Amino acid sequence: MKNYIYVVGLVLTVFWGCGQKNSVTSDSESCSSSCEAKSDGAQSGYDANMSQMCQQACGVNDYDESQIVDPLTASSGDITKCPVSGAIYIVKDDSPTLSHDGKNFHSCCTTCADIFKTNPERFVKNL
Repeated sequence: MKNYIYVVGLVLTVFWGCGQKNSVTSDSESCSSSCEAKSDGAQSGYDANMSQMCQQACGVNDYDESQIVDPLTASSGDITKCPVSGAIYIVKDDSPTLSHDGKNFHSCCTTCADIFKTNPERFVKNL
């Protein structure tokens, strides 16, 4: 019973704690530690597990669609979409930078960057 209560508390802390980061002030370090989910192994589109985790941990909710900048031109301070998770987030100075086929872009966290590196062809079409 004690272990059950601990697990329930941990789950609630992660989901409610991550939900509090849905503002312009979220940072890459806390996002990365919150986005440590395993890839779902799907072959196309965004990573479903990361989509939910990163939108909660890294993402912003208070934006207008017209504010979203193309991931290939986004720089620090811009709102863009992560090519792995699909989370809408603000690029920070410490957001991971990725390169593929001569193109540079960011991901919302280091976990997404690592997933991208394992199978870039799966996610490059999201750019």
